[in-house]
Amino acid sequence: MKMKPLRTETDYAAAVARADELWEAAPDTLESDELGALAALIDSYEERRAQAPSSPSAEIDALTFLMEQRGL
Repeated sequence: MKMKPLRTETDYAAAVARADELWEAAPDTLESDELGALAALIDSYEERRAQAPSSPSAEIDALTFLMEQRGL
């Protein structure tokens, strides 16, 4: 599998499927190296997806708070 950032659900699904294929790879092989790289990509994608998107009102509240703290 060509390594690239996971940007879409399709990329993610393909990476998970490939990781499943490699799950029992012998240590210190190209396959186990690929599995390690895929695991890092999958973990990064899942962390980004788990973060709640900020709403415009939350951003405005944060900006207002900072301005008040600075006397603006």
